[in-house]
Amino acid sequence: MPLYAYRAASATGRIQRGESTAAHEQELGQALLTAGLTLIEARPRSAPPLRWLSPILPLAARLDFFSQLTDLLEAGVKLPDAITSISSSEPHPALRLAAARVADDLQAGYALSMALARTSGLLTPVQQAMIEASEQDGSLPRALRQLAAQVQWQLELQQLLSRALRYPLFLLCVAFGVTSFMLLAVVPQVTALLQSLSTELPWPTRLLLLTANLFQAWWWAVPLLASSTLGGIVLLRRTSSATRLWLDRGLLTLPLAGRLQRETALARYHKTLAALLTSNLRLPEAMQAAAATMGNTALREQALHARDKVLAGSSLTNALQPLLDARSQQILLVGEQSSRLAPALDIISNHLTTRVKNRIDTMIGALEPILTVLVGGLLAWVVLAVLGPVYGSLAVLGRGL
Repeated sequence: MPLYAYRAASATGRIQRGESTAAHEQELGQALLTAGLTLIEARPRSAPPLRWLSPILPLAARLDFFSQLTDLLEAGVKLPDAITSISSSEPHPALRLAAARVADDLQAGYALSMALARTSGLLTPVQQAMIEASEQDGSLPRALRQLAAQVQWQLELQQLLSRALRYPLFLLCVAFGVTSFMLLAVVPQVTALLQSLSTELPWPTRLLLLTANLFQAWWWAVPLLASSTLGGIVLLRRTSSATRLWLDRGLLTLPLAGRLQRETALARYHKTLAALLTSNLRLPEAMQAAAATMGNTALREQALHARDKVLAGSSLTNALQPLLDARSQQILLVGEQSSRLAPALDIISNHLTTRVKNRIDTMIGALEPILTVLVGGLLAWVVLAVLGPVYGSLAVLGRGL
């Protein structure tokens, strides 16, 4: 987003100058109005280098920041002092730098939501909306506590996926490394011996020699082709909305990974929607903001279509029916009827999170034996293709003697 230099007036008529990022001048004016300032003049300008070079904060660091800030505010520490305390005592260098910048912006007169948004790596747009809403109704500690819980949920899911994929990725790396070593170092050493044998080579050996020759000549094309394909897909996904939609729809049709992505996106959507409603955002605005967190374009379109239905007068249960199973629909219906919508959405999110965890266990249970058999099959093919003709020739030689 572009950076604007602005002049604004406070309620007492005091003129303040500052800088802020915004999609356009109208958004900047609305953000300043939320902070109690009236925009007088704004002009685009280039961003200070250090602001844009801020390091990306991992989820664990962001969780630490919001947890510390919540504890300090609930203990009665004033907001500027709480931020200053975090910046002076935090051992994580990137988080310490981010907290120092937030403290500087607070001293310059920015609201907390704007100060956090100006420091890259701390807030997503959805989280910024939560903080802005809490600043208006005076429930900042509660919103920060919810925000910390949301980041912790994301961190736990990320760690679960990381642990689940660690062993399969290790097996794939071992398979690729061993196969490459055999094709580049072992097979060439015995190629002359195999070709000098008087007996006709079996087809596994001929296939191995052909593969080894191709791999020795074109080994550099393997990483090049893989990186080019991946880079092309990423580029097309970022530049073409039609391609992104087609790819995301295709991902949802995959046997196990598709259901995993769908349930993960829906769990994130309902968790975010519950947090936004608790922060007193109106339902249509909360649905639009929560849809942006889903990560899958096809699912996001369905969520935005559900928002349009709500704006047209439909109930939330009917609007989200294509995205929910029967159990979740019943929970949401009861939540709507009892005016306890946010707790019902949290229950649905927890239910979907449990299903995601079970789905990951199922995937790993299926991948481990498949990859083990794949690695064993590759090694057996190389060993038998090399040793088979040798032992066959020795057997013939022994019979001749």
